[in-house]
Amino acid sequence: MATYDSDRRRTPAWKAVLLLGCVCIACLAVAGLVAVALPRGFATYDETIKSMLVERGIAVEGVQVARTQADVVFYPPYRADVYVQIQGQREFRGRLVCNDFERDCSVNVSRLGISEQHIPDLVAPPRWPWLGWIQHILGYLRHRS
Repeated sequence: MATYDSDRRRTPAWKAVLLLGCVCIACLAVAGLVAVALPRGFATYDETIKSMLVERGIAVEGVQVARTQADVVFYPPYRADVYVQIQGQREFRGRLVCNDFERDCSVNVSRLGISEQHIPDLVAPPRWPWLGWIQHILGYLRHRS
């Protein structure tokens, strides 16, 4: 005579639950691999410039990139003013110059000793909302550890 556990494992419902659990685990593993394989970078110039300044050891409170009408009309493909707020100090003005709209960009903030500093290209946000959610969760987990 079979025991209760062995009878339960043989039922079709138990096998379906086990199969469904394996499929869910496989989907989570694939989603995690896709999120890790996505290119890392920044989606805005503000984030990119702030990261570059922090890497140089500058205590940045905020960065703002602002385009004027003259920038749009007279200086294609992309130029803009950069305003850098340093903690405990005043705001410093600089310039962002790109040879292509989202690539080959450099920053000048002469009063901070930054001249023609190349910044990484912008990375487009993920097309699928669930990938953005997974990247958010992974970023949260990285900062906690």
